[in-house]
Amino acid sequence: MIFLNTPSGLIRINAPVIATEAVLYPKLKPILNQYPKTRLEIVVDDRWADIVKEGFDMGVRLGNKVAKEMIAVPISAPLKMVLVASPDYLAQHGSPKNIDDLQQHRLIGIKLSGEHGTEIQWEFKYKKRADYVHAQIAVFPPTIICVCKPFQTASALRG
Repeated sequence: MIFLNTPSGLIRINAPVIATEAVLYPKLKPILNQYPKTRLEIVVDDRWADIVKEGFDMGVRLGNKVAKEMIAVPISAPLKMVLVASPDYLAQHGSPKNIDDLQQHRLIGIKLSGEHGTEIQWEFKYKKRADYVHAQIAVFPPTIICVCKPFQTASALRG
C-alpha cells in the first residue's frame, strides 16, 4: 500500500444553498489550491439530509440544529441578515421607522429547508446597545415564507 504525504481523494459534502454561497466555498477554495489531489463533491440541498445514511463525509448546517449523534464544530461567525425592500414597495407602503412598524408591512420569511418546521427568527441589534433584542414579528397575510432563495429575491423585487 502506498501512502501519500498529502491529503487526496474524494470528500462528499452536503450543505444548504445559503451556507454554500456564504461560508463553504470561500473556505474550500484555498484548501483545493493547497491540496490538488483532493476532489470535492458538494451536494447543495436545502433539505435535512441524513449525512451518514447518504454517504456524506460531512455536512454543513446553519444554526444549532444537528442530529444527536453528530459532532458539530462552528466553521464561521454567525451570518448577518439585512432588511431590504424594493423602491416600488417603499413608494407604495412607506418606509418603516422602527421595528414595531414592520408589523404593518408584508414580510418575506425564510425556512432553512422544507423539513425544518419553523421559519428563521428575526434578530435585531440596536446601534447604541451591545445586547441583542429578539423580536418575534407578528406577520399577517399576505406573508410569504420561502425555502428557495431565487423566489425570495423575486418576491422582494416585485414588492
